[in-house]
Order: sequence, then structure tokens, then C-alpha cells
Amino acid sequence: MIGEIREGLAEVTLFLNIPFNQSLSLTVRIKSIEEVEVSSESKKYKLIVVNADSELLNLLLGLHIGSEYLNIIIEGLD
Repeated sequence: MIGEIREGLAEVTLFLNIPFNQSLSLTVRIKSIEEVEVSSESKKYKLIVVNADSELLNLLLGLHIGSEYLNIIIEGLD
């Protein structure tokens, strides 16, 4: 996932919380964080790589998650 850190810190081993609706969400563990540049923009973004199997990655890609604010949390499930 690529984005900006709005507030706080992103750290390896913490979790991304991906909400689907008001009562259902998914957590995925952060595996690594890198800085990337988008060719059409001057600022740098964070590339957050998560621990996920191919089924989960296909689910996330199929949901077309984009332009979303995601919380980084301390606790979650792998």
C-alpha cells in the first residue's frame, strides 16, 4: 500500500486496520516500510508492505481500496 503518514509513526510489526464497514474490519501486519517517489509528483510517499498470502492480496486488490485513511494499531491478528 502506498500513502502518506498523516499523524504518528508507522513501524514494522504494527498492524494496518482496514475497515470494510462500521462493524467489520481486517488487520494485517506491517512487514516493511520504504520511501518511494511517484514520477508525476515531487513529494515522497511511504510504501507499506504487509504480511499476506495470495488469497488476502487478491481480496484487497479486488476491493479496489484507494484514497482511504487507514489506522495503524498496536494489536491485531495475523
